[in-house]
Amino acid sequence: MAYRDQDGCHNCRRVFYRYDYDGESDRFCTRNAPKRPECMSVAMDECNTLHDQALYNTADNAWEKWKTGRVVNAWGICDHYIKD
Repeated sequence: MAYRDQDGCHNCRRVFYRYDYDGESDRFCTRNAPKRPECMSVAMDECNTLHDQALYNTADNAWEKWKTGRVVNAWGICDHYIKD
């Protein structure tokens, strides 16, 4: 019997993987999505607005709006899967 990984969102070319130092990690489907704003991850160097509260709030709101409805499970899969 051969061991193999199953295909899923974890290795789909369309999935954006967000991670941060606090151990939080999420996957988001980018299919038909507008350009992704900064994801507010310090570990990914995508939180360059920490020095200004107004800029931070604007960037955080853009990220929250973009990610809504795009969260996927690592081992989920849909009909639009593309092998990474």
